[in-house]
Amino acid sequence: MPAQLAQRTKRDRRRLLLAFAITIGLTTILLKTNLPQTVTFALSRPAFEAVIADADKLKSICNSKPTEQQLGFYKVIECDRDNRGGIYFSTGQYGFLFDSFYFGFVYQPNPYGSQHFGTKVYEYPIIGDWYGFKAGNSF
Repeated sequence: MPAQLAQRTKRDRRRLLLAFAITIGLTTILLKTNLPQTVTFALSRPAFEAVIADADKLKSICNSKPTEQQLGFYKVIECDRDNRGGIYFSTGQYGFLFDSFYFGFVYQPNPYGSQHFGTKVYEYPIIGDWYGFKAGNSF
């Protein structure tokens, strides 16, 4: 009986270790590929595109401070229509002392950043002409 218990315990440890390794592996893949954000944005994309298609609604959202507009799964806190082409939707902000950083989504970004959110912009592709962005005055 004790030999069977020891063998079962050994088997349970192997299963637990395998489950742990699979969990770590899947988490790493999801974070590296940005898959959760891509899927969530894909589900929210029609709401963002409806705003872009309606010039009056876009103007209203981008001119109101604070914006506080729910688009799909995201609450847009600020919006900026850049006269160089990009339409930026900030879904979050963080800062420390005098630095402010924004993040969110941008439609057709320009290579020079946002005049409102900062000139140092990091963009990464999401879907089609949509990109995720992080922007601020210093990185």
